[in-house]
Amino acid sequence: MTQAKLITAQSVLGFAKPDIPQNLIDAFSLSMVWAQAVATKSAESPGSELYFSELTQELSRIWWIVEDATNSTFTSDGANNSAAASIGSIAKPYVGADRSTELTKILSGFGDPSPSPTIAQMLTTWWASQSQDVSSTSFSVCPLTIDANGQLNARLFFLDFDVARSGWQSFFLVHHDQKISVNVSSVDLALQAKPWASIRDKIAAKLGASARNYIRQLDISF
Repeated sequence: MTQAKLITAQSVLGFAKPDIPQNLIDAFSLSMVWAQAVATKSAESPGSELYFSELTQELSRIWWIVEDATNSTFTSDGANNSAAASIGSIAKPYVGADRSTELTKILSGFGDPSPSPTIAQMLTTWWASQSQDVSSTSFSVCPLTIDANGQLNARLFFLDFDVARSGWQSFFLVHHDQKISVNVSSVDLALQAKPWASIRDKIAAKLGASARNYIRQLDISF
């Protein structure tokens, strides 16, 4: 079994290996909630390009290095038409084959008809924060890594699917009868930990206790 930490920070779904220190995971969670709050002031829809642009600009202001931004469209083929497999394929060029396989495996498990109560509660709260209408669903996925110098790195994928489901379980089920098209915006992130630490308490104070309603972390095995 492989160990990982599942993180939800409002609409962002993060995945961290056990070697990432807790203080860096907390920095990721808090900064993502803050950046989303700022982006929402300028863009009502979390599914819009403006929202993603505002979010990444705010991340750069609060001491994340933001680079290698890309925009693309992904369409599943006949053998790869589940949301989990599509996200794995989208991530593979950026995070490598092993990491993308892990990501696909974790996300595929979300379609389990009998999930653990803790995962179910966590994902239900996360799903409620997503941008959805009658024909699409948008959210962000972000695998986290740590480099040899101890710096936290992440690849943030903002995903706008052309399918809509009533809940997270049905969304991550395999649907062999329907191809999937995804508009993808993505960016590389690297946290500058010391400068971030100097503003962390101010951001936490401005967000207040409500921040805890948007952040969940759970150790998982897959």
